Amino acid sequence: MDIKRSGGIPPLGPDQTTGAVSGDFAAKVESAGGPQAAETTRRTARSSVETEDLTRLKSAVSGFTARDLNDAEKTKAAVEKVARELVETGTRSMPGLTGEQKADLAKFAESDPVMSNKILSFVREQVG
Repeated sequence: MDIKRSGGIPPLGPDQTTGAVSGDFAAKVESAGGPQAAETTRRTARSSVETEDLTRLKSAVSGFTARDLNDAEKTKAAVEKVARELVETGTRSMPGLTGEQKADLAKFAESDPVMSNKILSFVREQVG
């Protein structure tokens, strides 16, 4: 039985099945530096944001010393401050979150044993 096409997508030609890039598109990709250049740009931008975020987190710890971590109240204050900064830096790409929601996230991070221990480890690493 012979099936007749009634339209839709035409069959691929032999040069379209190999996945090779050709013609004007290939020239544009090459002139832009190729896919590797785009990936390098993405990595650089991501690295820059990560560096800025880390700087902000380190800044949150800067007011504390190793001696402060022997005092339970100061340790709690350090964890709270870093948790708030962590939420601020981590939610910049989420403009829909309200201040109250961010505060709830920070409160969760402070009170959750796993999160607070991770934050405290970071604080100790920075002041030690």
